[in-house]
Amino acid sequence: CLRGTRETVLGKIESWVRDFEKPPVFWLNGFAGTGKSTIAKTVSEQVFADGKLGASFFCSRDFEDRSNLHLIFPTLAFQLA
Repeated sequence: CLRGTRETVLGKIESWVRDFEKPPVFWLNGFAGTGKSTIAKTVSEQVFADGKLGASFFCSRDFEDRSNLHLIFPTLAFQLA
């Protein structure tokens, strides 16, 4: 995300990341093209920089290995191992 944008939702997610009493899944939803992937990428970069990211996977129609649903869990398992 560009600096100064999406601050409200990024703040909610940051609060969720730090509060272990909250549910283990944060459901980010919205209409197509509203920036969900950009928000998720920004959050994963921040959490990775803090040493708190276990694994991540982003789907993409542009790359064969990112559009195959059968690769999500093996990729996450590999990253967590």
